[in-house]
Amino acid sequence: MYLNKSKVLLNYLRIDKGTEYGVMASIHAYLRSKCDDLDDPIESVLFGPSTANKIERWWRDLHERMEKGLKVYLAKLLETH
Repeated sequence: MYLNKSKVLLNYLRIDKGTEYGVMASIHAYLRSKCDDLDDPIESVLFGPSTANKIERWWRDLHERMEKGLKVYLAKLLETH
């Protein structure tokens, strides 16, 4: 549903610090400033990791598994010269 139809604006927007979210954060802070209910509308944008994002989580898990396996493999190579 679009904001102009629902007339509902979130009090807070939680996003990660990816480059694609800078515009979204600016727009949200601007819209919140028009509500006149916050001293600093910038505080309505919360930054944090997007751990619930399944794709990002999958890539992180894949990287961790590959890194662990590679370290074991390289350690065995060092042992056998």
